[in-house]
Amino acid sequence: MDEAFAMQQYIKERQPRSAIIVGGGYIGMEMADAFTYRGIDITVVEFFDSVLTTVDPEFAEKSRRNLNLTA
Repeated sequence: MDEAFAMQQYIKERQPRSAIIVGGGYIGMEMADAFTYRGIDITVVEFFDSVLTTVDPEFAEKSRRNLNLTA
C-alpha cells in the first residue's frame, strides 16, 4: 500500500502526461487502466505477442484491440 500511496502522491505533484508499463499481464493492464482513468497516456511493453496471456486468447485479443495496442 505504501507504494500505491507514493505513486498517487507522485501523480498529484508531478502531473505526468505519459507513462510506460513493462508487462502486459493482469497487473500491468490494471495499471494501464488506472493511469488512463487519470488522463495519462500509456505505452505497454510486453515480451509476448499479446497481453493477458494467462486468460482466454479471444478475451486477450479483444483487450488488445480496445486498448489500441499494436502487436
